[in-house]
Amino acid sequence: DDNTYSKILLQNNRIIGAIIIGDSRSSSVFKRAIEERIDLTGLSLKELSLEQTISTLRELTNKK
Repeated sequence: DDNTYSKILLQNNRIIGAIIIGDSRSSSVFKRAIEERIDLTGLSLKELSLEQTISTLRELTNKK
């Protein structure tokens, strides 16, 4: 989406922060991934769109 800006901050293959401007619907997904310290080893978030990243995080957080 041209009206959305996203910046995802990673440390040791875990999301430690995220800035999402223009689509607040995804904030709960990022919040949960941060709180649950979801390990993203093996994923290349740079290759995924924001929608793909959100979908992947939903799958990972639902597995816990």
